[in-house]
This record gives sequence, structure tokens and C-alpha cells, in this order.
Amino acid sequence: MTTTQTKKTRFNFSTNTLNAESRTAKPIKTKKLSDKQCANLYVYRYANGRMAFYFRINETITAAANGVKGKYKKVEVYLADFEPYGPSEQIETMRLEVAARRAAKKDNKPIVQDPLFSTITLKFIKEGLEGFRISYLSTRKNKMVRYDANSKVQIKNNLLNVVLHRTKKAELLARLTRSIVADTVFIKDKRISKITKDDIDQIMQRLAATPRMANLIKAHISMVFEWAMISGFCSINPTKDIGLFILRKPEKISLDKITARRFINNLKRTMSRDPHLKAIVALAHLTGIRLKHLMGLTWKKPVTEKEFAACRGYINMEQRFIHVHRDKKDEEHTQYFDQDTGDILNKLFDIVKGDPDFGHYAISKWVFPKPTMVHVQSDYDTWKKGSKKLYKKFGIPEGYTNRYARKTAGTYIGKQHGEEAGAAYLDNGIEVFKKHYYDSDKDKFKDHRMYDVKDEDLVKSELVALKGGKK
Repeated sequence: MTTTQTKKTRFNFSTNTLNAESRTAKPIKTKKLSDKQCANLYVYRYANGRMAFYFRINETITAAANGVKGKYKKVEVYLADFEPYGPSEQIETMRLEVAARRAAKKDNKPIVQDPLFSTITLKFIKEGLEGFRISYLSTRKNKMVRYDANSKVQIKNNLLNVVLHRTKKAELLARLTRSIVADTVFIKDKRISKITKDDIDQIMQRLAATPRMANLIKAHISMVFEWAMISGFCSINPTKDIGLFILRKPEKISLDKITARRFINNLKRTMSRDPHLKAIVALAHLTGIRLKHLMGLTWKKPVTEKEFAACRGYINMEQRFIHVHRDKKDEEHTQYFDQDTGDILNKLFDIVKGDPDFGHYAISKWVFPKPTMVHVQSDYDTWKKGSKKLYKKFGIPEGYTNRYARKTAGTYIGKQHGEEAGAAYLDNGIEVFKKHYYDSDKDKFKDHRMYDVKDEDLVKSELVALKGGKK
């Protein structure tokens, strides 16, 4: 039975009505929807489910052209795709846009592109964020740097929850909506050309209790403005002259020799419970590799270019090395591992492949997949709570987190084999290594083994680190 095209429907556009329309049975042909509240505003609902706003108006013609007879012809102008996570602001923006176009048409004036900041933010999330790091465009001769997956998620969530006030946390929402001045207008409700330094400063004031978040939000708003400038929606970035909160940088802690040795050995012995959690924490301390790089490792070397781009590196169990091809600088780094690291990886592999309780992990190519989605690599949130419990349970001082594992590994290797060997093992320059990943006060490290392996097995001069696979 063939479905006929439904006649054009007319109703008040809203989040509920449009979402309800998008969930109805798909017509074979395009369906036209018109806004009852705003003349000339329409939505195309395509057969594939996609929805798009458009503006339609009659245009006067003096003579018949292209087969058109009469005095008027219908002109349709595409405005935007329907955004499911921001329809409320978007609908109102479309109505204002149509009103501006009608006025411009009536007065025979050019239409000024001056959208709401909420619209630009949604547009940036959809078009800019999925592309490239915008801040580098003007300073590095249009050389574009990709955002990594975790950064995309963080930026998107901060913009939607904090800037557009979509957070479900009551305390945070109360702070974000607090009036700073009598005539407070939030930047999401302002035209992008009307936003000033004072508007950005008000956001910073609202977030003053969490200065790190405040600085981060300012940076993300700046990204939106940079993209908007490049896209032609504005000419200035009001965040440029706004200062940052001064943050007290936490001291990078490293474990002492006895605690580190006992902790690693405990993780090895108890890996049958929470094997992925304990393995990734142990490897962070043994190898000094950043957690986000460990989370992106696969069990086998990627074959295709697509597979190569999707992961951060791979493990070669036969030749006993971990290869990271997308490190912090998007460079390659090969690290040969010791017996203890090999034991951890072998034990994890045996558990995943041989224990029926963890059999669902066997089909995953990822060394550390998500527990509920084994075809997807894990993220930091997967291990954050679990690792915190591990440290607390083992009696490690509060404040020690996964980020300090790298310093523990660097300090041990530096004390055992010298600062240059430690820097090479962590793929750092010597000065960066000494400043951030080496605790010079722990001199007694030299007299002890941190792990239950022979010193000479941990680092060998010819196997410390390889750049791009070359010595």
C-alpha cells in the first residue's frame, strides 16, 4: 500500500511539537510544516527523517521568466537544520531571523547576519567542533590541528551545560543564573555583536567558586568566537582582554619506594577482580604512559589507515613493546617494556580470553574497552572512581591521582638509570622531565627496587625509547 503525501500542516513550532513530528511515520515524500506563530517560517521534514528550517516569501517579477507566469514567484531560503539538543533557542532565533528578512525585504535593505550567541554556539558544536582546532587558524597559517575525542566531549558538555544553561545540577544552575547587575542578560540570549567583556566577566564571577572551571569556560567561549570570526558572524573576540583566575598548581606527588612496590604487587595478585582497572593503574606506574594513551591502545597493530587513525597505538607482545603513534604532540613513540609490565599484560590477556566471567571482552580489539560497550575504547570517567577507591583502600595519601603515576615511574627510572634515561623513557625533554616528572628529593630510590624485577630488565640503554621506530 502506497502512502500518500500528507497535506501541509500548520501549528506553533516548539520543542515538543517538532520532536513529535520527527517521531511520526516517515512519509514517502517531503512534508512541509508551517509555523502558526510566525508567517513565512517553514520546516521541511524529509523522507529520511532530516528536518530543516526555511524562509519563504513572494518576490515580484516584471515578466514571465523560466516558464513562470504572473506577478510573483515563491522564493525559499534555507536557514538551518533542526538541532535536537537546542530547539527552544533555535526556534526563537529562526523567528527573529525571518522577521529581520521580512523587514529587510520591505525596506529593500541587505540582511545583517547577527544571530544569537546560543545559535552560534550550537552551530560551532555541529560544524566547528567536529572539524579542527580553531585557535590555530590565525596564528599557524591555517594549519589545523584536530581535537581529540575526549576534548570534544568536554567542550561540547561545557558549552551546552554551562553557557546554554542545560545542566541538571541545581546548585550549578543557580550559580549560572544568578543576577550580577540589575539588567542582567545572559550571553546565550544576546546577539553575538552585542556581547562585551563585561558579559564574559559576569560568567567568570558566577563561577568564581570553581576558578579552574571558570578559566576553562572562558577558553571554550573564546573558541566559539574565534570560529564565529572566521565564519563571518562577528569581527572581535571579547574574551581576549579578560584575565584568568590564578590557580595554585598542585604539587605532583610520587610514591615512595616501599609503597610503590607493595601497591604494584597487590594489583598483580588481585587482578582477577576488576582486571582492566588494576591493569591500567599498574601500567600507568610501570610505563609512565599517559592514561589517555593507554586507553587508546589495541591488542594488534592497526592494518588500515582508518584503524590507525581511530586508535592511539598498539601492543606487540612478541617483541615486547608498546607503540604510541598519537602522543601529546601527535608524534610516534615506542617503549620496550620490562618483565613486570609483560606479566601484567599477559595476565590481563589470559583473563579476558579465558575467564568466562569476562568473555564478552574477548571480541574487543581494545586493550581497555568500555565495560558496557566493548567495541568502544574507555574514557577517563570509566576509571576515575575505581582508581580513587584503589588508592584509598591501599592507604595512599589523599590527593594522589592517576596523573601522578607518571611522576612515580619517571622518578624511579631517573634514580636507577639517570635523568636522561628517565626523560627518554617518558618521551620528554630533559628540562621538562626534571621539572614535572622527577622527584630529586627521593635519593634513597637508588638503593631499592620499586618492583619485583631485576634492575637491568627495567631499562636497557638500547631499549629505552625509540622515535618513530628508529633508534
